[in-house]
Amino acid sequence: MSELFIKTLMDNLIEATMIPKVQVERVVEPILSVFLEDVLTETLKSDTDLSGLIKMICQEFPLKKAENNQSTNIDWLMYNTQRKQLLFVELKTSDTSINSSQNEIYQSVTNDIQNKSGAFLISDLEKLRVASRESGKYQFILEKKVSRFKQEISICRSAKIIYIVPKCIEDKTKKHADKVLSFGGLSKSVPGQFSKEWRIIHEYLSKLDDLTQSSRNLRISNNQNKKTTSSQSKRWQGTLKFEEMVELCQRQGDEVIIGFTGGKEKFANSTLSELKNRLHYKWDYSTNMSGKNRSDWLSGSTVLGLLINHQKYPIKR
Repeated sequence: MSELFIKTLMDNLIEATMIPKVQVERVVEPILSVFLEDVLTETLKSDTDLSGLIKMICQEFPLKKAENNQSTNIDWLMYNTQRKQLLFVELKTSDTSINSSQNEIYQSVTNDIQNKSGAFLISDLEKLRVASRESGKYQFILEKKVSRFKQEISICRSAKIIYIVPKCIEDKTKKHADKVLSFGGLSKSVPGQFSKEWRIIHEYLSKLDDLTQSSRNLRISNNQNKKTTSSQSKRWQGTLKFEEMVELCQRQGDEVIIGFTGGKEKFANSTLSELKNRLHYKWDYSTNMSGKNRSDWLSGSTVLGLLINHQKYPIKR
């Protein structure tokens, strides 16, 4: 597989993050599946709880819901051969795709494995096969995937949840998993014949680490304001709505400045409703102060401090 093909494929993937309704996870998942055994083995080799040789059991493994014969699929069911441990590995490519009800199911299943072994995973698959119009697909999983690890699954009483997510949501995902890995945090190198391809893919996946709803909107905002800012000698980078402005200040701190005519005093004396309903906020980098009235530009940390102390706005840490 040529480097040009890999780069073109990954360029298309990154572009897809800007297209509404495109499920980027469904694009990344089959690519990552090719490398995941080696990637996780290498990434976790120094981890005190998860190190060991990791093998793939099944992609999109169905977990039967307790109340009916429907299922929720975990992105990958894997097995640590040295620790005799089942791994539920979930992929997220966006800061907007965390599903709390899904997390509860994963937690419940891993707790059941620890309490009574993983044998029920196989019997649940058999129940789903009987109830489904696609019984052949469940039979395929049972025969071609699960059968290779049937004994290991049946007696296993240890299970861990691993999330692979953009770095921008690493902290808020930790409460849902035993281990959270960012794309950039995955091993840059893997053994085998596809090591060169993985280095390229890893470089592109790492670009997802800082891609948030705000940054996606900011990219469009900057494009829309490109002609305006050019004619104004780049007087500011762009404009943001209130929530986007707050998120930018949290993320960038004193590296950014927010335009507000009247400065600190005017901002402090404004009501929260007035601030939220403001049409937009100009923003720029703090290094671009040339030609600006300093009193009308507030640093990111100043904005957050004013919101906390004067408007009692609940800043999420």
